[in-house]
Amino acid sequence: MKFYKVGFFILLLVILAGAAFYLGSSYNKPVDEEKAAFIKQKPTEKIEDEAEKISTPSPKTNISLSLLKENIQAAITTMNLQPFETYMADEVSVILEASECCGTMTNVEAALQLQYLEAAEAPWNFDQSNETIKKLKEVEPTKYGPESAYIGIASNEYTVSFKFNDDNKISAVTMAATYKLVLP
Repeated sequence: MKFYKVGFFILLLVILAGAAFYLGSSYNKPVDEEKAAFIKQKPTEKIEDEAEKISTPSPKTNISLSLLKENIQAAITTMNLQPFETYMADEVSVILEASECCGTMTNVEAALQLQYLEAAEAPWNFDQSNETIKKLKEVEPTKYGPESAYIGIASNEYTVSFKFNDDNKISAVTMAATYKLVLP
């Protein structure tokens, strides 16, 4: 048993010596000049250098409200929901009538919620002079108003309402399986 302890101790010393040799040789390896200059920089200089390498996106351009409404109508009619993320503000209030869903969410999450409308049947009616749309704006102005809100009704009564902020971005979306959930 004594020989095992001595052998184990010698093996442990050999492993430690090998580890020390490895660490010592890797620590003294030459560093290329570019990495050395970067390492010697102050932390704020590193951040500034990295920030310069990142390209800043061009500022988002706002489109007119009438053009936005045309784009919304085309996207809903074709159920091409991809562009909605860009039509929306960073935070959007989403309401799904007769459910506990949804509240305030990111534009990405809100755009995904529009998949609810995939069960809607074309054609869609976005004529804001339509009597049903006028009644929706009158009966539920917080969800379907004010006058600038843009409401569409599918042939199977699915309903969607878009409200806009001052930057002509969608700030609120209300959806229902039927407008009859709102109208008496």
